[in-house]
Amino acid sequence: MKSPRKSALILFLFVLAAVLGMASFALRVLPKILTHRINGRLRAVSGYDGGVERVRLKWAKPRLILHQFHLNKRDATPPGVFLSADQISIGFSWSALLRGNLVLDVTLEKPRIVCLMRQRGIGEPLKYGLWQEFFAPRVPFRMDRVTINDGILRFQNDQSIPPIDVTFDEVTLTADNLANRESMVLPKTTLIKGCGRLMDHAPVRLSVEMEPFKKHSTFRLKGEVKDFNLVFLNEVLRHYTGLELKKGSLTMGGEFTVRDGEFNGRVHRRIEGLIVRSRHRGFINGMKEIYFQAWIDRREDTITGRIENDFRLSGPLGYMDQDAFLAAVWVAKSAFLQSLRARMTGEIRMGTPEEAQDKWAAQQAREREKRAREKRRHGMTALNDL
Repeated sequence: MKSPRKSALILFLFVLAAVLGMASFALRVLPKILTHRINGRLRAVSGYDGGVERVRLKWAKPRLILHQFHLNKRDATPPGVFLSADQISIGFSWSALLRGNLVLDVTLEKPRIVCLMRQRGIGEPLKYGLWQEFFAPRVPFRMDRVTINDGILRFQNDQSIPPIDVTFDEVTLTADNLANRESMVLPKTTLIKGCGRLMDHAPVRLSVEMEPFKKHSTFRLKGEVKDFNLVFLNEVLRHYTGLELKKGSLTMGGEFTVRDGEFNGRVHRRIEGLIVRSRHRGFINGMKEIYFQAWIDRREDTITGRIENDFRLSGPLGYMDQDAFLAAVWVAKSAFLQSLRARMTGEIRMGTPEEAQDKWAAQQAREREKRAREKRRHGMTALNDL
């Protein structure tokens, strides 16, 4: 007859083996279950289609790791990748999760974000940005920190004339205290800081300190671009002016305050070494090149060979005032584009984004009609030659 002590030991070993077996089974099966559930949820996101290759779960310091993540836009023309990453690591708290709160620490390794911009028509309804469209309707969450390592951000519009294709490479970014509900954000500033390379060569730095749930977008923005090669703009210059640059660089930096539906700030820009490329495309273009180069030589400082000045930039945010993140992009983009202007006044007052987009849409409509006329003319010429 077995002693009570021996029976208790056998029972303990049996229970321990059962627990270890269940844990081993869970560790093997749970990642597959999570992979299946996450893929199902991604495919169910309205307007998007996505998936992951596999999922891992770390228990001690709880972290969900998604390998080979991708999220595509179904309504893009053509459909394309919106976000992909070699790995997305999501840290969380068991205690917060049990209380029904998603408090996350997210790291994206080598993400690629592609913004396919659709050509907007005059007077078309305006849409809010990514934060309102995608994140706001989701389950309430707070991200104490988002980190992007070695990312690529690309803006494309193949419908525009000429096509737009702008990339930011080697992007490193941190964003602290982000939430999709005002009740979830901590009572401190949301801070976004990042750096990268514009068109894979010009160093870029940007910082935004914001209060994203104010009635009006409220933030401070600082940014700079160094030694941007203006030759990258030759396709645009060639299209609108018939000229090209052989050499030239732009360095610009600015600081802006945004509140009450307005942005206001100061920008410093420096353009160096502008040389027009001579293509010898006839008398008129040759005279354009001579005149433009003479203007450059007259404007440049004879000692430094630079065009350098400060200017103030301000304007209303229009509908973008309802999305602080979209407003920050608009302000940074406006400062960069204004820095490219040859003639510069000390004070520049911009119109609303709606007005600028309608003007751009009208210009694009004229360009498309011009191309259609040229195509019809070439077609008639080809018929007459037959």
